[in-house]
Amino acid sequence: MTGKWWHLDVRIFYLTILIALYPFPVFAARSPLIRIGLNDSTPSVTLGFGTYRLTGIVSRRKPNYKEAVKILPSKHGFIVNKERWGKSITIEPSDRNGVVVINNRPFRGAIELKRKGAGIRIINRLSVEDYVRGVLQMETSDKWPTQALQAQAVISRTYALRNRRRHGRSGYDFCSQPHCQTYGGAAAERKATDAAVQRTRGEVLVDRKKKLASTVYHSCCGGSTESAENVWEHGGQPYLKATHCPWCKGSPRFNWVAKVPYGLVDERIRSAGFPIGGVRAIGILSHTPSGRVYKLRVYGEKGTEDILANRFRNIVDPALIRSTFWSGISKLDGAWQIHGQGWGHGVGLCQWGMKTLADKNMSYGQILRFYYRSVEVIDWEE
Repeated sequence: MTGKWWHLDVRIFYLTILIALYPFPVFAARSPLIRIGLNDSTPSVTLGFGTYRLTGIVSRRKPNYKEAVKILPSKHGFIVNKERWGKSITIEPSDRNGVVVINNRPFRGAIELKRKGAGIRIINRLSVEDYVRGVLQMETSDKWPTQALQAQAVISRTYALRNRRRHGRSGYDFCSQPHCQTYGGAAAERKATDAAVQRTRGEVLVDRKKKLASTVYHSCCGGSTESAENVWEHGGQPYLKATHCPWCKGSPRFNWVAKVPYGLVDERIRSAGFPIGGVRAIGILSHTPSGRVYKLRVYGEKGTEDILANRFRNIVDPALIRSTFWSGISKLDGAWQIHGQGWGHGVGLCQWGMKTLADKNMSYGQILRFYYRSVEVIDWEE
């Protein structure tokens, strides 16, 4: 009996030490870490004042900088506040709830600096939950209804977990641009969006096989979402089908007119590897069942080329040609004039439709099942 109780006392002692060392629930599920490329090559980095943990080839240090510090590349690595470091540095806040201020922008987690040619590559390593906190305000608005923000939190988290290593060749998972998901770091956090992340913590969208769903989304579908196979040559999942959506008319970009200079089209078509010379005409060959343009025929001085409309849009400028939901194309004053509606590729969830459905008191689970077929929200465990 004495030996048994002695072992129990030892266990309680060590548990007490753990709780003292880690002021958060010992058995709480840990959020996976991901890495965001903030800059691929910058000539210098400014570290804001504060107390940080710096780790590199040299020993770990915990400097307290009273003012901003310039980090510069050197022949053998970095120079930090006149000190020589190796070819990589990891910077963490001394307080685990704190931030690292890099180039006047605060970021949660850790900042990794690596030499890239003559410059510096900046990577933000942080938990998926903190990443989603930095995404929501950039992709929606904290003024949107709670259920819409929670729906966005689930799909942004699912997207991050499913698509890790998207930029693996560059040494990180995602960039911070719309190409992946727009990420603004801690400066993008808001009370309402943080609450949406917390209320859905760990929740993801899965398909019938319990695999992470491809939660692609766009700003405004223009009246109908699109089936993935009609947009991307590689096709898509069975839950990414066209859905009638009369809910996104509140978008300020529901209708638009793009004025695309002739020279821009000529240059981008040439750069994409189509040797057809200057573009003289653009004809619509076919539409998808939802009404979007599917395939174009581009007539040039030296030949013609048939191009999928979504590829043409991405080649020329997807910010200028906002979708492939066109009602017409013409020539006027040195530019191609394209009349269209909606913004984005049209596959998956329509964000402005999501907002309206949330305004109509639809729950975030119902919203997700409206746009993605045969899916469910579950707590994710790796």
